[in-house]
Amino acid sequence: MIKRVLIQALKFIVSASLILLLISRIGIHNIGDQISFVRYEWIVLALIIFTASHFLGTFQWWLILRSQRIDVDLKKVLSFYYVGIFFNNFLIGGIGGDFFRMIDIHRYSSSDTGAVSSVFLDRFVGLLVLSAMAVFTIPWMFLYAHIPLYYRLFLLVLILCWIVALIVLYNRSFARYFYWLIRRAIPKSLHAKVREVYDQIHGFGKRGRVVLHVLLISVIIQSGRILMHYFVGRSLGAGLSPLYFFLIIPFVAIMASLPVSAGGIGIRESTASLLFGLVGLKSSISVPMEFVAYLVAVVASLPGFIIFITRKKIFAESKIVTSQEG
Repeated sequence: MIKRVLIQALKFIVSASLILLLISRIGIHNIGDQISFVRYEWIVLALIIFTASHFLGTFQWWLILRSQRIDVDLKKVLSFYYVGIFFNNFLIGGIGGDFFRMIDIHRYSSSDTGAVSSVFLDRFVGLLVLSAMAVFTIPWMFLYAHIPLYYRLFLLVLILCWIVALIVLYNRSFARYFYWLIRRAIPKSLHAKVREVYDQIHGFGKRGRVVLHVLLISVIIQSGRILMHYFVGRSLGAGLSPLYFFLIIPFVAIMASLPVSAGGIGIRESTASLLFGLVGLKSSISVPMEFVAYLVAVVASLPGFIIFITRKKIFAESKIVTSQEG
């Protein structure tokens, strides 16, 4: 418990330090002046397209669940998905909402591992598509000699990690070389469960048509979320072509997903400031743009809070009625 609190505190310190550094470099007045001219119609459009991506994300997860032979009504999957993104986006935790999704789906799954593998696959496909988009930025980024070396190295490591991850997940012979590491990293009581989860993920890769559909849907989802950043940029006066957002935002999102700050705050804005600066966008626009985009994601997840509270209330009332009848 203490270790977890210390880690969260350290993440908050990293985020606060980066934000303060950016503000001191840009100037709070410049940021304030930029925000004062915001055009809210673009913010509304950003919120609409981001919300639409959640509905598509629900459908993507539903397809994965069906491939795992977990039969859940699409409306229920939508409610579970929204509760998950609320705890992921509103409460700073990164993947906390995934545990809620696993718990909800577990009630409809004949095995513990079915819920785990479905959520893992849903996450994995999204990150895979996003990383593939980020990889496409490599030729463009390497044209700029003043990009820090550690960003270039990160891209190369990213490619290597995803190649290894794909081979491990879908090549049993290669995966055996890494199995001894996993056995030492997790308790012995979980070895059988981990193997079962792996088998289900491995089996998903053999369902060619489903995999293709899920990948295509994920491309649409990630494209919509990139356009959300473009619309937020337009609201703050950014006149860049959407092409630059498709080049830059995937890499910004990957950097923000690293577990080194609170919700990616600070890392997201710093990366955007550097990369958008290469194409002439001032930090006084790119930094608030990314923070506002984060707020749009938070607002879009609020229905999950309503669903969660309502559901808890219904459960509580049903228990009272049951006890009275008894």
